[in-house]
Amino acid sequence: MLQQAEQALYPTAELTLIHGFMDEQGISTQQWLMGTGLDEAHIRQSQKLVTQHQFDIIYRNIHRIGQNRIIPITGLDLGLALNLSRWGLLANALLCSFFLGQALLVANEYRVILRSRFTIASRLMNGLFQIELQRREGMVFPIDACYAHEITLASLQVQIRQILGREFHFQAIHLAYPEPKHAEQYKKVFQCEIKFSSPKSQVFILERDMMQPLPMANRLSRKHTLEVCKLEKNRIDSSLHGDLQWRIRAELSQLLPQQWNIEQMAKALHISGRSLRRKLQNEGLQFRYIKQQHQAQRAIELLEQTQDSIEHIALQCGFKDVGSFRQTFKHITLHPPSFFRVNNLFKLASGTKIK
Repeated sequence: MLQQAEQALYPTAELTLIHGFMDEQGISTQQWLMGTGLDEAHIRQSQKLVTQHQFDIIYRNIHRIGQNRIIPITGLDLGLALNLSRWGLLANALLCSFFLGQALLVANEYRVILRSRFTIASRLMNGLFQIELQRREGMVFPIDACYAHEITLASLQVQIRQILGREFHFQAIHLAYPEPKHAEQYKKVFQCEIKFSSPKSQVFILERDMMQPLPMANRLSRKHTLEVCKLEKNRIDSSLHGDLQWRIRAELSQLLPQQWNIEQMAKALHISGRSLRRKLQNEGLQFRYIKQQHQAQRAIELLEQTQDSIEHIALQCGFKDVGSFRQTFKHITLHPPSFFRVNNLFKLASGTKIK
């Protein structure tokens, strides 16, 4: 079985943001993707998955390239480029939360989708939420603690601004590592009290900010988005533990729709078709049903994220006609495709008339 870091499990949304940032810095895609086995075409295919190891190589490449420039690229620079869309579909659930504190709890619960190296623990004291960043057990930083914290904190500030829909700064930041050479950049980025060499890494947020009602709060959209994100989290968790059903789901994300058959799946898993059928039978699983679940999840993502027609989505999800797509989709989700399209946040946000 592959080591966890070498399993292709994670969406490419973050790579799209990194691509834009590095392009602005005048750094070619080949440079920051060196040694990953990925290329620009891979980044642009949202259905493709990436390994944690590949992400780690990318961070090391960016750090190496950045240190060789006249004005170095820091983790703060990279973090500021990683906006809310880094979370992919889960960004909808964060935006639809009722207040910031709830959105941060959701982000913490689903952190595995983003390969987050930190967990958060918070408590309220004297009108301030103290949010402690704790390194996840068994996690190793690809560069060092300083670089990891910089990316996390800078991107968190950007994402909170987008969730609140206004300017935002932490009240204070305490960091459990020595002051770096570019400490002045921290003051410019965060515009708050910064304390280094603290016993714990913590950020402080005003209670009124954490409890502020959010402008895009929507119970139905949040509920349905979280249902899809739960499937995604289960897929990653189960794949990490070798679960056959979720290993198949992970491989389906890598294959083209025309390859979604049991023989192609057996090749992807490096076993014979006969062995795969036996394994499925022993675990009481049906390849057809697993494929249909994957097709339904992929369709929900496209319905929520795009303006594509139902006919085009049906083709992208491996169906030959709209009729069979609608029938299978309703069988799996208990709702017609239009039920999820109504909750498309991009339509709601833009004011487009919903049909």
